[in-house]
Amino acid sequence: FSMNKNQLNHYLNPECAMKHIIEKEGWSYQEQMIKILTNPNYDPKLSTKTPLNLPVTAVYNPAHYLGSVSEKYYQMLLNFTKNEEGNSVVSGKYPSLKWQCNVQNFVKLMLLKYIRCLCTPGEAVGVLSGQSVGEPSTQMTLNTFHFAGRGEMNVTLGIPRLRELFLVGGDNIKTPSISIDIKPSASAFEEAKKLSSKLNPIPLSKLLSSFDVAMEYDAASNTKFFKQKCRICLNFISKSQLKKFNVRIKVLDDFIQNTFVKKLAVEISKKSRLRSPVFIIFFPLFKVDSF
Repeated sequence: FSMNKNQLNHYLNPECAMKHIIEKEGWSYQEQMIKILTNPNYDPKLSTKTPLNLPVTAVYNPAHYLGSVSEKYYQMLLNFTKNEEGNSVVSGKYPSLKWQCNVQNFVKLMLLKYIRCLCTPGEAVGVLSGQSVGEPSTQMTLNTFHFAGRGEMNVTLGIPRLRELFLVGGDNIKTPSISIDIKPSASAFEEAKKLSSKLNPIPLSKLLSSFDVAMEYDAASNTKFFKQKCRICLNFISKSQLKKFNVRIKVLDDFIQNTFVKKLAVEISKKSRLRSPVFIIFFPLFKVDSF
């Protein structure tokens, strides 16, 4: 929005909108409430002068009071204008223009945008959300996009591309990469790294430092068959290394019990061609010291 502030100003028309909106009460109440709740000495049980305030949206109607927004939206707006990113909204280079998008005007625009995005009570938001997802997907049904004269440049697009990446992606993805522009800031780069670590598939081999396999044979005295016991010990990497892959110990433990053990039993049955089922007993041996 900050990069299209002039178009946003033309779209919202704040001069006309402010004639029908009460400007100061909602924003001042929001500031007062944040100061009270962030005060370390404030105790709602002992304080009689300033009792615990209700959210601003419960006191002032968001459709009529400017600044009656959620606490998260309010905090995001303050952080944006205070940080370096807020420099992009300050425009004082053109004194000939009647409207200058300084920080104050930008905050007013974003508060008006919040009001514009509100839904009336009883609005069928579920149907609208379904339409918002379903309508664009009908325009994304082509499996490939052909570049004229370049047969090798066919690229998977649309819903098949999304399915390839997030649902049925494997080792044979046709185009195993996505190019995304990132804002030139350290925080945006860190968030992009976290998102990349969440979306990228992580094979179990990258999380293992080593593994041990011990086999035992137990021959029965009255039969011609014998039992084969196999003990597998998986040694995982340290907790600090797991954080780099954005993997938690609980998630890893659930994966081993619910997914890896079952797949291992199926593969053993296929390879050994046994008619009898394969039983695997799982013993979690995670040590707190090593993690």
